[in-house]
Amino acid sequence: MASEAVEPQPSPARRGTFVLAGGTRGAGLAFAAAAAAVGHRVTALARTVDGAGAVAAAGGRAVPGDALVAGDLAHLCSEAGEGAVAVSFLGSRPGEGHVDSAGNIAFIDAAVAAGIGHFVLVTSLGCGDSLPLLSARMREVIGAVVAEKTKAEAHLRAAPIAWTIVRPGGLLDGPADGHGRLVTAPPAIGRITRGEVARLVLIAATDPQWRGRVLAAQNAVAPAA
Repeated sequence: MASEAVEPQPSPARRGTFVLAGGTRGAGLAFAAAAAAVGHRVTALARTVDGAGAVAAAGGRAVPGDALVAGDLAHLCSEAGEGAVAVSFLGSRPGEGHVDSAGNIAFIDAAVAAGIGHFVLVTSLGCGDSLPLLSARMREVIGAVVAEKTKAEAHLRAAPIAWTIVRPGGLLDGPADGHGRLVTAPPAIGRITRGEVARLVLIAATDPQWRGRVLAAQNAVAPAA
């Protein structure tokens, strides 16, 4: 299947409310900052005092809690209000457990129960039908994590909620550079900065035309390693 490139556009003028898990570091924290900078309200789950401080510094509001505690996710979602969007950047490193599946699935269920209208799940290229893009070596390293993220994707697609799935390529530290694109059938894994992933996820989260789509986030111009 030929890939369909999506030209990123600025988020709509209408401001909204985001509830965020996995938002205290990396691409999730960059998303919180990007969303708050253009006037969106961002509330993020934070397990630690340092994480809460990072969210506050980014312009968001932190709610203490753990993504593996269903009651904490229910509290996060219950405060969202009508029209909110839930966004998950939850993820683990190899060997750290199953927040990729259990945490995301619990967050999806909490969002559905709270009546949230749209859920954006950020996973990884290599999930689902993009597994063939991973080399044999990459499957050895991240295969178990990708399998857990794929479970979360399947749960979301079956849930009674509007959804968008974004699968970034290989992540690099760095800010948004404006070179990113969203594609429906990526030819390869590629690499992209965490700041640029945040920018693309904000576009996917604020434009209704991308609901019900699985999108890969990649750089049209490869960033330096």
